[in-house]
Amino acid sequence: MRRFFWLLIFILLSATSSFSQSRLSVVGFVSDTTGKRPVEFATVVLLSSRDSSIVSSALADVNGVFELRNVAPGRYLVKVSQMSFSSTIKRINARGASGLYNVGNIRMVRKQIALGEVVITGKSTPVRVAKDTIEFNAGAYKPREQDMVADVLRKLPGVTVDKDGAVTINGKPVTQIMVDGKKFFLNDPSLATQNLPADIIDKIQVVNKKSDQAEFTKIDDGNTEKVINLTLKKDKKRGVFGSYRAGVGTRDAYDVGARTGGFENATQLVAFGGYNNINRHGGGSGAAFPNASKQGIVTIGNAAVNLNYEPSERLHANGSYRFGYSSTDKDASANRQNYDTRGTFNSDSHTEGNSISRSHSLYSRVEYAADTTLSVIISPNVQMSGGDSHDGSRSHLFDTNGALVNSEERTSSRKSSSETYGLAVLLQKKLAKPRKTLSLDVDGKLSNSSSDDFILQKNYYAAKDSTNIRNQSVDASGRKASLGTNLAYTHPLGKYLTAELSYQLNATSNRSTNAAFDFNPSTKRYDMANGMYSKRYKNEEYKNAAGVFLNFSNGWLVVNLGANANIISQDYHNRMGVAWLDTSVVYRNISPSALVSLSSGEGSDLSFSYSGNTRQPGVEQLHPIQNPNTPNSIYLANPLLKEEFGHSFSLSYSYFNKVSFLSFSNNLGYSFTQEAIASKSYRDELGKYYQQAVNVDGQYSVSNFTTIAKSMFTNMLHLSASVNTGYNHTPSFFNQVKYFANQTTLGETLKAYLTLESVEVGANCGYSTNWASYDGLAANASATKESSRYSTLSFGGDMTVRLPAGFVVKSTIEASRKQGSRNAGGESSYLWNGALTKMFLKDRSLALTVLAFDILDKFRPFSRTVTASYIEEARYKAMSQLFMVSLSYNLNRFGGAAKGR
Repeated sequence: MRRFFWLLIFILLSATSSFSQSRLSVVGFVSDTTGKRPVEFATVVLLSSRDSSIVSSALADVNGVFELRNVAPGRYLVKVSQMSFSSTIKRINARGASGLYNVGNIRMVRKQIALGEVVITGKSTPVRVAKDTIEFNAGAYKPREQDMVADVLRKLPGVTVDKDGAVTINGKPVTQIMVDGKKFFLNDPSLATQNLPADIIDKIQVVNKKSDQAEFTKIDDGNTEKVINLTLKKDKKRGVFGSYRAGVGTRDAYDVGARTGGFENATQLVAFGGYNNINRHGGGSGAAFPNASKQGIVTIGNAAVNLNYEPSERLHANGSYRFGYSSTDKDASANRQNYDTRGTFNSDSHTEGNSISRSHSLYSRVEYAADTTLSVIISPNVQMSGGDSHDGSRSHLFDTNGALVNSEERTSSRKSSSETYGLAVLLQKKLAKPRKTLSLDVDGKLSNSSSDDFILQKNYYAAKDSTNIRNQSVDASGRKASLGTNLAYTHPLGKYLTAELSYQLNATSNRSTNAAFDFNPSTKRYDMANGMYSKRYKNEEYKNAAGVFLNFSNGWLVVNLGANANIISQDYHNRMGVAWLDTSVVYRNISPSALVSLSSGEGSDLSFSYSGNTRQPGVEQLHPIQNPNTPNSIYLANPLLKEEFGHSFSLSYSYFNKVSFLSFSNNLGYSFTQEAIASKSYRDELGKYYQQAVNVDGQYSVSNFTTIAKSMFTNMLHLSASVNTGYNHTPSFFNQVKYFANQTTLGETLKAYLTLESVEVGANCGYSTNWASYDGLAANASATKESSRYSTLSFGGDMTVRLPAGFVVKSTIEASRKQGSRNAGGESSYLWNGALTKMFLKDRSLALTVLAFDILDKFRPFSRTVTASYIEEARYKAMSQLFMVSLSYNLNRFGGAAKGR
């Protein structure tokens, strides 16, 4: 293995030497007028000095550093634009035998500067690809009045936005939304997508963002997150905006809300609040259809505020607060097929009840740069929540012949509360040499929780014709404290090679107490202690990790190789009744990782990564204590359980043609697990399900996600297609007999958006299928090979027509057909919504909307879950046919002038 690594480095160095003879990497640093404060996420465009045509482009990172790859030697113009800064142009003559040309420090000023030297003309480019970034021109997707950022994101290739505003890109979740490079609502990206008006956005930049540590050290460890940066239009960087709405409807429906915000150079402030009983989550400017995917009928109240503030060039503060309230009325039924060596056991269940929850969360981040070499990031946070619930349920289990095995009836009520306090500090210091750094990351958390449960439960067992009754009170409390530290040092070993040494110490302490008391008929109180269902534990874990990594980076090639050596010690002290069960274990392992990334600088990127990680058994697997809420699911101890080791590989490729506007991306993943922790189970004659965690081999999975997109007819038509495939090979057990569950999934999605002057039409069609088969049971005489296939065909469309006199007609449709259900045959659902809006006032800022939800009254929510051991189909209560009238007002004042949207 060592020879292979050194051989790889030799080949990469040789390739670099050959490549640099004909092409250059143009690098530089973007700062403010002081030359010290970096300008984050600046857009850097390399232009031909002869005709101002675009040659290449890049995006500066959080440290203001940019790189333009694969540039032919010659004379160019470097144009830099970003945020509230004025655009800047610098002439260069790119030369250099070393393969690297340094532009130097490009300084930007905040006030507007007229630049007449270069005029660039041409049609709006919908998509542009730079290093680690895909940039979409928001204007190319024609945002309309009252559109939020989420409405534009839904039109982008490979992007999915759910009903609550959560965003995924090529199957990966977006973890953070930024506005002009500043974090926006630290704890919930959906709040930004649903509360920022789309028509103030200039560019939508999808960034594979590295961690703060990696950005500082310049060591790419392959750990990235999907981040969206929204750049504001130049005339929207200063001013205020807002919206206010109120609506009433049938079924006593109501929806009220308000949103206000403003930008003043580097200061950003946005606040919103709302209250409704139509399952509407988040914000938005005007009337909106209920969330059809929300289970139950939910009354939602929320309020939030986000502030970005820069009192000086060295200090940047960000904070967000959110309050949430929800009251849910739920009613759900499910049918499940449980596979067994003796045949298929069928079960049904029905649950109904209501719950109320309240939550407060506060997240903040303060960045301070003492000078150009020393910075500190402090991130305190607080979360508090509480609520109560009342539920009732009943279920039945039938054997393969349809005879009743057991049944359960249960009513319960709960009151709970929790609070969490956290503080993270990242201290970073640049030393004398370039790429020589020292950093310390400390993250501490403390949480407390408590709950009071009252349970009345009746379990009937047909084999013994007996009934067990449990009337019990359970008081639970818990306290968890954790502290994580990471000390990292980077040292340059050459022009392109850097070493990183790190040490991590993570300590966790967990305390929990469950006190169970049975009802005493004589005293009419819960005063009879139940030792079987009472438990107390004190668990501690310490993890020490020492890491060594080598990073090679020359502009177009990045290679990162290394590993962490880990020592993990766990001490478990558990008490069930009066008996203590103590366990102490120590795990020693190595977690290797590798990353190779290639970029042509011409719109194509290729990367490969590998990581190896371990997962240790939990205390409930080593010494489980029976959960009183599940008397028919019994967990057995396995003190000899080993840790599992997982290997993950990924291969990603992206391509964009700036002439034809054709984009393509593909992500291939493969993983397998050694000594995987699986559940070995069997069912007794009473139908009780016994489970024990064991180690097994043979678990692996393969997945691939492909997206191709193209813009046509001067950006009027946007087409995209996505294909998602996967295969999982999972070992498990049926009544002590080992088998393998094989799951194959295939999903396809087609999207099209046509935007004309007065008509906008969008359509999407999706098909997904799931094959499930179970092998390895032939040795058991009573078992047969099971195989099944399930599929879903869905269609969605929306149309907006703008008529004279300020009238707007909008219609949406969602249709789906699920097939393969053994219990009920195919299942179809149709959801057709419509709205008529009349806009008033000269700026059309006042709107009256008549809204109809589920016009045909054909919406039938239905879900299906396929796992290695069962297939479940569920139906649940949700919003039904509804009609509303809503009045909304939009305010837009930017640049000192009032402008309605």
